[in-house]
Amino acid sequence: MTNDKFTCHNNCDYENRITFEMIPINSDYATDTIKYVPSKRCCSKCFQANDYDNRCKMHTCDDCNYTFCFICLRNSYVCLNDESHCLPVRLQEYTMFPKTTDV
Repeated sequence: MTNDKFTCHNNCDYENRITFEMIPINSDYATDTIKYVPSKRCCSKCFQANDYDNRCKMHTCDDCNYTFCFICLRNSYVCLNDESHCLPVRLQEYTMFPKTTDV
């Protein structure tokens, strides 16, 4: 992590949610430009971590049923109509998580 402000480096929940490895995409969905996908992603709607599980690059969140692209994180409909912006892999940052304010 390049920003230590939001992590304790001790099994930090947010750090674990946004850390991933690149793994081969299911061969049925591989293309010349898309060969790897992140091993896990946080749903951009409910923020729950989801594993790739050898599916296609489109993923439906197990918690809220929102469908998104595992590579560019955009809504599946938007991504499928404009796949040219799918690469490179979009990183997830701490800024995606909801914020709380001190009272």
